[in-house]
Amino acid sequence: MSCCPGCWCRITYYQRHEMATSDQSDGCNQEVDVAKNDSSKGVGQLESYNIIKSFGQCFDSGVVLLATKKVSHQSDSQSFLALRKYNLEDCHKEICRFLKEIWLMRNLSHENLLTCVDSFVIGHSLCIVTPLVDYGSALDLIQTHFSNGFPEVVIAGILRDVLHALVYLHSKGYIHRSVKASHILISSKGQVLLTGLRDAYCIVEKGRWQTAVFDYPIDAEQNFCWLSPEVLQQNLRGYCEKSDIYSLGITACELANGVAPFVDLPSTQLLINKLNGPPPQIWDCTTVPPPEHRIVLPNQPADSGVFDGVTACSNIDARLEAAYQRTFSRSFHRFTMLCVQLDPGLRPGSTQLLKHPFIQSIRKGSIVNWLEYLTMVPIPTIPKLSKSPTLGNEQAFQNAELESATYIHDKEDQHLSQDSIAWDFYD
Repeated sequence: MSCCPGCWCRITYYQRHEMATSDQSDGCNQEVDVAKNDSSKGVGQLESYNIIKSFGQCFDSGVVLLATKKVSHQSDSQSFLALRKYNLEDCHKEICRFLKEIWLMRNLSHENLLTCVDSFVIGHSLCIVTPLVDYGSALDLIQTHFSNGFPEVVIAGILRDVLHALVYLHSKGYIHRSVKASHILISSKGQVLLTGLRDAYCIVEKGRWQTAVFDYPIDAEQNFCWLSPEVLQQNLRGYCEKSDIYSLGITACELANGVAPFVDLPSTQLLINKLNGPPPQIWDCTTVPPPEHRIVLPNQPADSGVFDGVTACSNIDARLEAAYQRTFSRSFHRFTMLCVQLDPGLRPGSTQLLKHPFIQSIRKGSIVNWLEYLTMVPIPTIPKLSKSPTLGNEQAFQNAELESATYIHDKEDQHLSQDSIAWDFYD
């Protein structure tokens, strides 16, 4: 069976059952039982890797382990891998979505999509192995080095590669439905990878492309800021792949401003502002009022998502002051405004946006031009391959279990430290 009605992929019966009904537990229970029975195979697969250390969290209960593939000869090349480990008992309702993500990462092939190197089950743990992307996500870089937003040339380079990924996904009949900074991974070599495919939806049903779909994302609550108005409205018009373009526009604001629009609004107020308020903007001297006029913004309703949608965010004054000192190009402003049009019919498609002057501007110069900004960012500490102190795999997994339990407990108490989320790049 396929992952959703009309999709040609063969994930599991239970994933399709999950999307077709509101009761997810029965299918997932059986799927977890099957996975556990096959755990002996997973142990053998784990022995193919050297577990070096744990260095971050992912999703709600996962732990990221740094690993390398064991090689038979010293002359064989090695590269670092990220082994994501999820406790199936802690993320019971998410197992079907993880299986869907694995299938899509294995079967979709594009240079700007994160791939799955391997996946297996050991006991109660699901392991997903992917290439290591050393800078983590764009959100990680914002939180650690670009608190006031990225330079324009960096944003153009990032969005160009994300658009290439979206063009590919849309051509294959998939809506991503979760485009945001935390799902954009960046390497020190300038490679940009889009992840978060567990929320993707296939718009092909029985071999025919649907003009509109009506499926409401399971993870919608975590993505309210980025989801398009037509997805949140849940009306009879439905939505299409143009909803990804709106999310891209919100992501452009997030990359430019250092914070996503609407981030502090309650869900009902957020939807009202998306439907009736002014569209989100990127902040510079043309859109941010001077200091003496920032308290009262003329013709701006409260919590519009334009400026005061981030009132509770830290360092908002510093962000606005930094924005007031810079100027973004007119093409960048126009690009963003096109993406966040309320009417999806007025938004360009992903292929059209690749031809926009803002995206074309990055092609006129070398990729090195925007990589120069990233070279100022120190690469997270990773041991050299020749001297990598590896843990015993059994010990590494025990440590990961403890870290996962601690992470869940801390998250419930809302006492996460900044250090503990520094590598949280798979949310």
